[in-house]
Amino acid sequence: MKILFVSDNAINGFGGGSIENRKHYDALREYCKKNGDELKVISRDGNLEESLNINIYKNKIIDILVRLKGHSTYLYNTWKHNEKLICSTYKPDILYLGRSRFGFIAKRVKKLLPECHVITNIDNVEIDYIDGYFSMKKGLVNKFYRMLETWAVKRDETQAVKCSDVLIYLTKRNVARIEEIYGHYEGDPIVLPICIKEEITLRNTANKKNIVFVGSLDYAANVLAVQRILKLWKKKYLLNESIQLIIAGRNPSKELIEDIGNLKNVALVQNFEDISTVIPKKSLMLAPIEKGAGMKVKVAETLSMGLMIAASDEALVGYEEAEIQDHVGGIIRANTEKEFEDCIDCFLGKTEDELSKIEKSNKMIYRICYSYKKSRTIISNVCDNIRNNMMA
Repeated sequence: MKILFVSDNAINGFGGGSIENRKHYDALREYCKKNGDELKVISRDGNLEESLNINIYKNKIIDILVRLKGHSTYLYNTWKHNEKLICSTYKPDILYLGRSRFGFIAKRVKKLLPECHVITNIDNVEIDYIDGYFSMKKGLVNKFYRMLETWAVKRDETQAVKCSDVLIYLTKRNVARIEEIYGHYEGDPIVLPICIKEEITLRNTANKKNIVFVGSLDYAANVLAVQRILKLWKKKYLLNESIQLIIAGRNPSKELIEDIGNLKNVALVQNFEDISTVIPKKSLMLAPIEKGAGMKVKVAETLSMGLMIAASDEALVGYEEAEIQDHVGGIIRANTEKEFEDCIDCFLGKTEDELSKIEKSNKMIYRICYSYKKSRTIISNVCDNIRNNMMA
């Protein structure tokens, strides 16, 4: 079989979009190696051996022009210039789309290559997050851009749902939203959560208990989260020299640097390269995320580290299986200041033996639920089903 995987992110890039697409790319690559199939990739990477030989251009002008044509990603421009090469020359048996903004591709391929099987990954229900993109922008021009983006996204996402043979959902929340918005019902949907390639092995130990927050410190939601954590810390834990709060992330503001610099048992770690050198073993991770898209990679990473985690409802979207598998209190749901305070107090009361049991349990949850073993198995089953249908 010939499989074409399409991504508008760099597969080997940074951020949640790249991590998500890397999961699918890895599973398809392993599947093709195992079965003697051919994999080609359209992405922003310049060094993948599977890259289809086409040029990809992205800039602000292209972004605006494709919206005016009614589409929601710069890849519409790339597709239009290469459609003949892809559909008349390459002719994939499986088209694997990395996100639901690629509905225009699904529609055209179904018209030009009716025997081609289309798989679309629903990592986000894109229409739900348009307001978030424009929340900080005001004025009539941005109101127009918001309306244009809404029209383009809904148009593309509708076609992705309508023209795909298989939808692979990141979360159960996405399943429910696709049904609610687009009227698409599946009795047995395929849900493939965030998966990361390798567990993170922490290198450092500490003679005091550490509570940790990790996140980009120039991102508004994370800044607000840090402010809430510091408010709680100053209220109750500031004078406790047997514990330490670690705030780690890139690009903190001058005000945040000065604020933390005045607190004796709070450490700020800026612009680190390797998280395994920042967080001590047997720490508590805080994830007080109030809203956002998709699944939060930091939760899967925390599980792979074997750390106890206190996380909000939003942070734990997609981690329902982890909560079911947790029998030692390594994953605690918290939303209010009082609930996070209770979680910190619970952690401070844990013995070394109890934290070792949590470490063992959370690492096992990661291996079973959020490692590449999981993603490779699910995607292999999807491709096998398509192969069997083609041979029937």
